[in-house]
Amino acid sequence: MTKSFICILIVLFTVNVSSQSTTIKLDYTVSYEIQSKKNVKDTLKISFDKEGKYFYSDTEILAKDLAKTIFKRKQHLINNSKIHLIFDVDKELAYISFNSGQNAMFFQMDITDFMPKGGMKHDSIAPEKIQFISKRTDKKVSVLNSEYNLYKMYPSHEVEKPIYVAFDESYDFNINNILYLFASKFALAENNFLERTDINKGIIMQVKNHKDTTILKAVNITTQQKTIKFNHSFTID
Repeated sequence: MTKSFICILIVLFTVNVSSQSTTIKLDYTVSYEIQSKKNVKDTLKISFDKEGKYFYSDTEILAKDLAKTIFKRKQHLINNSKIHLIFDVDKELAYISFNSGQNAMFFQMDITDFMPKGGMKHDSIAPEKIQFISKRTDKKVSVLNSEYNLYKMYPSHEVEKPIYVAFDESYDFNINNILYLFASKFALAENNFLERTDINKGIIMQVKNHKDTTILKAVNITTQQKTIKFNHSFTID
């Protein structure tokens, strides 16, 4: 995760931040348990709206990862760092407010500039239409005292390493926007294109890789609406 924020740091010197104020309303907040590289469990908290257009996080581990890149060994600044991050799915832009001590920064970044152009290379010159496949399996997982079926998900040209995802479909949440975005950025070669289809609905409860290792698991869900106004700073109600 630290390497990802090195790229963000570079943007600080070339950023073009809009002066226009933006207000968004978020409907759900989910806390996920994730496994760190040191085999320690961290918590990642994400808020989002029902349409799946905006994602927000102020998770401590994101702030500290960025702080370690900026402040190196100044532990007091690392420990006291704060971050607010909004991702606009339609515009593919991230807005980040970061502060620690007397240091404050606000910037935006185009995530397409930092994503790979494709996950596979093909010798064929002819464009290939790719589908993102989602198949319900008989496997079930227990999350927050409820059972959910796992869906096997993979791009149609790369079936060897699927991921397995459990959704809570009782929540009114359009997850297709974010699934389509990341599938199109990570799963395609340059000469391929992803066919846009609705894949699933509901909130992600658990994700496993092809080795049956849990990548993330929901540990708490709240439905209290949150309003965020941002323009070089964040105001949260």
